[in-house]
Amino acid sequence: MASVTAASEEIPKGEHVLFAAGGPSGPARLSGIFYEPEAPGKTAVILIPQGSGALNEGDHDYNPLARKLMDAGYALLLANMRTANGAWFYTLFETSKDDIAAAIELMKSRGYTDMILLGTSLGGPRGAYYYAKTRDSSVKGFVFLASITSPYLERTVRRTPEQLAQFDRILDGARDLIAAGKEYEPVCFTMMMDKKEGFTMAGGEELPCDKPGQGVTLSAESFVNHFGKPEECNATSTKWTPEFDIPTAIVHSINDEVSYPPVAQAIYDSLENAPRRDMIWLEDPEVSHYLSKGLAANRYADEIVTWLLSAVPPKS
Repeated sequence: MASVTAASEEIPKGEHVLFAAGGPSGPARLSGIFYEPEAPGKTAVILIPQGSGALNEGDHDYNPLARKLMDAGYALLLANMRTANGAWFYTLFETSKDDIAAAIELMKSRGYTDMILLGTSLGGPRGAYYYAKTRDSSVKGFVFLASITSPYLERTVRRTPEQLAQFDRILDGARDLIAAGKEYEPVCFTMMMDKKEGFTMAGGEELPCDKPGQGVTLSAESFVNHFGKPEECNATSTKWTPEFDIPTAIVHSINDEVSYPPVAQAIYDSLENAPRRDMIWLEDPEVSHYLSKGLAANRYADEIVTWLLSAVPPKS
């Protein structure tokens, strides 16, 4: 598909922003990067990150997305969550609701009235939880970008029965710690063991670490809270998407090595009450889970902007 715009490859200029979130867990100081078009309108896209909720996780280049959204008349906020960069050791998934609310309030303070939530990977469940719990009338659309059903459910597709049983044993150990009143004890596991050029890649097996710090280290409570089964874990988009009553798109690569195509299809199938739902597949062999610099970042950006212009045009 051709690019939506003929924009140059110049890196767009964003503004570093700080904003505060509240909620039952207490206050949090958050940060983000804000991109505003030359002629600002009323519609802002808020990107909710993957993993721990940090913008610097994953091989993502957000520059094409920012540039093409601004050219189309949308503002963009890349918003870190309070769980970012290791803070999810103690912090629970549900705090994302307060963090997204704070990001929306920041956009409203800048004059924006219409919001579109864009969740990448685990950012999808974060955004879905926010919308289902608040039914925020300012949210006019939603995009699941290379998203997951949940950290546990996607494993039921990607892992062999033996590997899933191995992961279940790690979960059982965390549950035992919680039952013993040791919910703050660390649980460490290697989430993806395959290595390539120094980066942790999808694949491999999940195993307990020899000691905390070698892999992903969370408190027992936070581990079950983020990686548990749907009945014990709110980080499950398909628990919340049946309540969606806004236009929603799933933008996904058929070559996604983390969130396999059946995972994206499950999200689409769960959107039974959305007034519009679109499943957009990217078939380019070079495009996978990440908005990698070059083709992938541009292809994802083009598909997102094309869908937004059709489903949720920018408000002037």
